[in-house]
Amino acid sequence: MVNVESKQSVVVGVDAGNVISGVVVLLNGKIHHAENADNAKVFDYIKSLKETEGFKVRVIIEDIMPYLSKLSPQTIETCKWMGELRYRLKTARISHGFVPRASVKKWVFDTYPEIVIPMVNKKIAKKDRRTKSGDLWAPSMIYVDDAIVTAAMRYEWHIPAKVFKANRFKISKHAWQALAMATLYWTTATQNKKTPR
Repeated sequence: MVNVESKQSVVVGVDAGNVISGVVVLLNGKIHHAENADNAKVFDYIKSLKETEGFKVRVIIEDIMPYLSKLSPQTIETCKWMGELRYRLKTARISHGFVPRASVKKWVFDTYPEIVIPMVNKKIAKKDRRTKSGDLWAPSMIYVDDAIVTAAMRYEWHIPAKVFKANRFKISKHAWQALAMATLYWTTATQNKKTPR
């Protein structure tokens, strides 16, 4: 069992998927656990943090906002799972909130310009997006994708990219987005308390 000085410092980021969800736990501002878990196991794991470990848990889930395009069966199943998870967290009295993907993208764009801007400029040039005067478009958060979020998180947490080798936290796939949500929440909460991470 982990010895914790502050029960307020446990944040769980969840990037919900239709079958598998990315889950990352920050404990006292450090990565404690990361995995891409079967949805059937996610709630039980979160509940165990509260009941077995005795932590006061705050869960941050990536929200799905209205689409202009047709909804895929996977998106519909993801929405159903998010509704189930929300209900179960609420019933268990586990604090939780939803963060839209756009908020994560904007935060990454604003917080890590040294990482994001060159990658965004490369995407704009590749797509040859130009103004009426012929200049390339200015960088924008709309170009922030999963690869850019991953690069920003590697920078923030000092996680080098190694070909064919797992990183020390075993973060992959959906867990990168979960890490971004947890990091966004933790950073905002600690800044509001004027406490460095």
